[in-house]
Formats: sequence, C-alpha cells, structure tokens
Amino acid sequence: MTQQDAAPELFSPEFVACPHATYEHMRESEGVSQRFYPGGLNRLWFLTRYDDVRTALIDPDLVKDRSSVTEGSLAAHQLMDPELKPFHRNLSMLDPPDHTRLRRVIAKNMTPRQARSRQEPAERLADELIDKFAADGEAELIEGYASPLADGIIGELVGVHVLPSADWARLRELGRNLTSPSYQHHSADFDRIKYEIRDLVLEVIRLRREQLGDDVISDLVRARDREEMTEQELLAMVVTMVLSGVDSVTAFLGTALHSLLTHPDQLELLRARPELMDNAVNELLRYDSGTQTATFRFAAKDLQYGDTVIPRGAVVCPVLTSAHRDPRHYAEPERLDVTRQGELNIAFGIGTHNCLGQKIGQLVSTVGLAAVVRRLPGLRLAVDPGELRWRPGLLLRSVYELPVRFDAKGALG
Repeated sequence: MTQQDAAPELFSPEFVACPHATYEHMRESEGVSQRFYPGGLNRLWFLTRYDDVRTALIDPDLVKDRSSVTEGSLAAHQLMDPELKPFHRNLSMLDPPDHTRLRRVIAKNMTPRQARSRQEPAERLADELIDKFAADGEAELIEGYASPLADGIIGELVGVHVLPSADWARLRELGRNLTSPSYQHHSADFDRIKYEIRDLVLEVIRLRREQLGDDVISDLVRARDREEMTEQELLAMVVTMVLSGVDSVTAFLGTALHSLLTHPDQLELLRARPELMDNAVNELLRYDSGTQTATFRFAAKDLQYGDTVIPRGAVVCPVLTSAHRDPRHYAEPERLDVTRQGELNIAFGIGTHNCLGQKIGQLVSTVGLAAVVRRLPGLRLAVDPGELRWRPGLLLRSVYELPVRFDAKGALG
C-alpha cells in the first residue's frame, strides 16, 4: 500500500496528527481539489501544487474582499453585523488601496532594524526560561518554553501586556479558537468568540490610550489620533496584531522542535555545526511550518488553475504545507536536510500580503531553536511521537505539548 492509498481523510483525527499524506494524495491525484469544510462553512477549493500556490499568492483576481462570495457562512450577506466588521475588514482581509494605506501605517514598526533590536532580549529570555528547568532533566517545551518566549518578545513589541495577565491569557485562548478551531464549529460559535475578543481588544485600546508606550498598539493609537485611520480600522488592526504573531511563532517553534526530535541525526548535525542555524530555520519552515495554509482568497471571476476552472465567488485555500513538499519544485521533499541549499520557502507568503512580521518571527524562532540546541544535550522526546496531541484547524499546525528529556548535567554545565 502506498502513502497515497493510505492517506487519511481531510479533517479526520489522523489528518490533524499528520496532514502530509493527505495533501500528497490531493496534490498528485487532483492538484486543485474541492472539499466541504465541516461545521456548515463554505465549500473550499484547495490548491496543493507549488506553482499553483505561488501563483495564487500574487494573483490579482484572487482577492481578500469577499463581496463576490454568495454561499455558505463566508458569504458577504452573512457578514452584516457591524459589531464584527473588524474581523472581516482587517489588514489580512483588505485589498488595495485600503490595504496599502493601512499597511504603510504599521510597516514602520516591523522593520529589520526593529527585529534586530529584539535579539539580545530574546537571547536573554530564552536562557532564563531554560534555567528554570535545566536541573530537572525533563521539560515541556510548548507552554514551558516556546509560548512564553514568543509572548515575552512579540507580546511586548505589540503592546498587549497592558492587559491584566488573566485577560491576556483569555484573549490568547480565544484567538486560538479562531486560528485552530474545532472542525465542528458553526458560524454562531465563531461569532460568540469574536464578540468576546472584540470586548477584550477594546479594553487593550482603552488602556493603551491611558498609557502610551513604545509599542505597535500605541503607535496605532497615535495614527488614529492623526486621523490616518478610523476607529473601526484601529480596532481591526489591533485584532490582527492579537490574532497573529505570538501563536504563529509558538506553532513554528513547536513544529520545528518536533521535526528535529524526530530526526535526531539532523539535531546532532545542528549541534555540531551551529553556523547552520539560519539555513536550518529556512528548511524547517519548508519541511513542516507552523503555518499550514495561507489565509483564504476569493475568486473575483472565473479562474483557470491547471485543468480546473474555479468559479467566481469561490473560497480558495492555498496549502503552503503541500507546496513545500511538491517534488516538482523540491528535490527529495520528504527528507529533512538542514544543509539544503536553493529555493527559499514561501511560509511567510509573497507579494502584497506577505507577512509583515516575518523578520521578528524569524528572529525569535532562530534564537529559540539555537538556545535549545546549545543548552540541552541528549535532547529527546519523552513520549512516543504518536502520543502527541495536535491542534485542529487549517491555518496553524501546532502541537499542544512537547515533553522532552535531556542530560541535566550538560544543561547546567
């Protein structure tokens, strides 16, 4: 039986645990696949081949404005509640010229220089977190390391720590319910989550107005005061900041560590040759990124992809995870090789909607991985890989927990 014959059904528990065989089957048998999303949402058109995915990311006829969508819960007529407008008109769901205008406002906070300024704090925090468990010889590397590292650096940059810790924890939990939802969620479930997120984000904005600082949300409040955006656009921008960043970096650190732990030869090679770390991060993003798919696009007209016509109004899902393992583009794509040279991954997108936080995300990820590789000799999974639990959802691919063991004496050394 081949891997394709044994491919789990899309959205099944087996798919959640490891989606690669499923995407391989879709990529090799169809390329463009139409599937129904559980929970009463729209039919989705999945693009799984590298060339199609890359084209979709820059296709001007695949838009973020869903006004052409007429069926399912993503249809334009289902989005009439003005209270939830920030969730449907945020930066990741706008087209030029509004997207261009608002992206320009925030871009100055996401420069390579800004990212580099966080390197020393990130290195310091990574060591402090490892110090807490170094003597134990065992740890849990998601909530015990990856999440607080991403939160400590990116959360501070964004400015969300103005919220009381319990409210920020609740906001992150709600955000994960949107980015990694149960496949059985219906539109009413999502609306309840969005209302609670909106209320907490409004509180973030109120508190930031009272104590402006050197952070992204404070700068957005200042831009609103200069009338560079509306109050609704401010709310939408902060929603975008809250729903991205911390959890996407946490997800990638989890998948990257999982990939190294299940390929101990590559982990040891990286330990022996730390100068390969930047190259390794690029390869780990390709091999199993925390970002499984790009955000949805909407067909502004009938579009031809391969032999398939995607109709106007269709909801299109470019699958980055599948594109990154397309043998038409990558040699031996199923093999993890931290020395791999050649084409970069497209995990952060390309074109108009490429990720603004790419540089800071890469920096925190690189620092986080380097500290683990350097500080934790003998690192290995404490459980069988099949026992790990993975979050559902199409956008992010992330593990709930990552229990490990290591040489405590070497970690302290």
